Parts: sequence; structure tokens; C-alpha cells
Amino acid sequence: MAVNLYGKSLFGNAYKSAVIRGMNNAPGGAGGVDDDVQHRLGAPGGASMMDRKHGICCGITVAWIIGVCHKREDAVNTTGFDDYFRNVLRFQGSYIKDFKGNVDAMDELQGIQTQGLGKTASGRCNEDQLSGRFPSRGAWASYLGLYHHAVGIGYSGSRYLIMDPNAGLFKYKGKSDFISDVKALCDARRQSKGGGADFRFTIFKKT
Repeated sequence: MAVNLYGKSLFGNAYKSAVIRGMNNAPGGAGGVDDDVQHRLGAPGGASMMDRKHGICCGITVAWIIGVCHKREDAVNTTGFDDYFRNVLRFQGSYIKDFKGNVDAMDELQGIQTQGLGKTASGRCNEDQLSGRFPSRGAWASYLGLYHHAVGIGYSGSRYLIMDPNAGLFKYKGKSDFISDVKALCDARRQSKGGGADFRFTIFKKT
């Protein structure tokens, strides 16, 4: 199922998807994050912020990466992903975003409670160079810093995955379809934000 996002039709090569729109913000109200975090992130209920919703894509992506690398079924299963996204990733992601608003949150979390993940590669590249950095075996997930937006990609259970906090989860049978949609996503973000050729990436695996 293709999704219109960043001025393009994306994720059309996925064979399974869980499309979630408009949830890239802290969950407020009953059962949401606490009042101080709501205020800082502009969640619904943070009245003094006039309900200015602030995207928490980096926190959602870090939380998803941890789930993928630890082979949590909800992180990779499109059937249960909607509930996992709304009630786990957004909640955890709010605090991760509030704590450290980029991929370095993973290092900060390791200092508090070991996540059991190690970096296999990181730096800057373009989409044509990215696949050469992927681990050759086992589950892995990568944080992509795409022009002021965080997206997760990964591999688990013989399937490739894209998780965009503005769109949901997309699953691929083969690497070529996955790579094609990753390239389209990167290009759409670049064009919509006027970014340069390279973006940041950090790949994680369970140690």
C-alpha cells in the first residue's frame, strides 16, 4: 500500500504494512506521559504550550530499534504494530526524545540500563552507498537522520523493514524492493527539505 508523504508516493513495494498517520507526537491525557514532559514536548494536555505538538520521531525510532534488535514480535509484525506504536513506542519515545533528541540517546540509555546493542557502522552516506554498510547476517536496525527527521530501517526474521514515525511500518520480502523504497524515501525527504546528498546513519545489532 503506497502512502502519500513528503510530496511523493512511497512504500509501494512493501508486501505488508501497518499505516499510522498523525501519531508522531507525545501521548497526552490519561495514560500519557507526565505533565512536565507533556509541557516540554507540546503533547495534548500541555496547556501552557497551547497544544503545540512537537514531533518525537527520534525517540520513537530509538525505541523501535531496540525492539527489532531484540526480536520483539510487535516491532516487526504489521498485525500488532498499531497497538505497539500507539501504546509503547510513543510512550517510550516521548521520554527518549525529552532525554536526548537524537541517536545519541542510545548511548545515554546504555549508561543507565544496558540495552545490549552495539554499533556496527555509522557516519554519513547517500542512499546508493547505504546497503554496503548493512551487516551480512542476523537481525539489525539502523537510525537514519533524514534532514531533520528520524526513520528506522532493519532486518529481522528474513524480512526487511522500514519504520517511518509519520507513516507506520512496512515489510519487504526481498532486498531489492526494500532498497528501492529506502532510496525513494531518502530522495523525497531531501527534496522536501532541500538537503544535501548525504544523510546520517547508525546501524545497531544485539551484542
